[in-house]
Amino acid sequence: MRRAVFLDRDDTLIQNAGDLGDPDGVRLVDGAPAAIARLRQHGFAVVVVTNQAGVARGAFSLTSVTQVHERITQQLAAALGLPLPQHSPTIGPADALPAPAPDAPLIEAFFHCPFHPEATVAEFRGSHPWRKPSPGMLHAAAQSLDLDLTRSWMVGDAERDVEAGAAAGCRTIRLGSDIDRARSLADFVEGDLPRAVERIVAALLADDRPRSSIVLRALTGDPLARQETRNTVASAAWAIAERNGVTLESLTVLDDRVRATLVGEELVAIGFAAELRRSTEGWYRSRHGSSLWGAAP
Repeated sequence: MRRAVFLDRDDTLIQNAGDLGDPDGVRLVDGAPAAIARLRQHGFAVVVVTNQAGVARGAFSLTSVTQVHERITQQLAAALGLPLPQHSPTIGPADALPAPAPDAPLIEAFFHCPFHPEATVAEFRGSHPWRKPSPGMLHAAAQSLDLDLTRSWMVGDAERDVEAGAAAGCRTIRLGSDIDRARSLADFVEGDLPRAVERIVAALLADDRPRSSIVLRALTGDPLARQETRNTVASAAWAIAERNGVTLESLTVLDDRVRATLVGEELVAIGFAAELRRSTEGWYRSRHGSSLWGAAP
């Protein structure tokens, strides 16, 4: 079974904050062609999974969805100087599932869900297991394309993408800001698609390296209960990891503690914990006049 990266479409792969049924409106996000090519070079199948409620609202047709996806594949190929590929299939809930392609294009398939609970088109009114945050599209793709969801990733700009990926058993990346990083349940938050791809590739290369975990406990009195404090601690942790070339595999900031898992030996984790404790303690004391952390373990 193969590993895959599932991508949301709008505001993840293409620049579009709303419904898009006009192929002339397709604009790839910056760096998308190179990012997709990099994933393919590292053995990932790339599959798009997208809610398309515009169909349910009567804004455009299923044919328009397919045309948009054809334009995406054309723009990707043109940007990379590749011959125009055979079009990747666009798959809806009523369509036959595709088989793995021996010479798959950059994007192996586009799965879409045209249903919406408040649809104006009766045919597409209601909930559906393919509609994110449900994981139905990911399960269908895994079944038909021989994908291992536990070795795969879901990348999107909304929390429903994160929820769908987590429910399917994938690791997840939310595209967003530092504020999103503190609020999201995603495994990682990155600023854009190219950064997300770098995170995925780094994790792939690090999969066989040892892991080390740390826990920092706050003093009693709930100092981490403040949202501002949790945001600052999370931002500091990611900045320290990036500055020191450390892969931070997971980070959880709770009301009374911080848990983190890093790629590397225990000494790496100890140094990371010490720097995080030192930098955030100084910030907290300057603002609140008291300590943030309890005694070091």
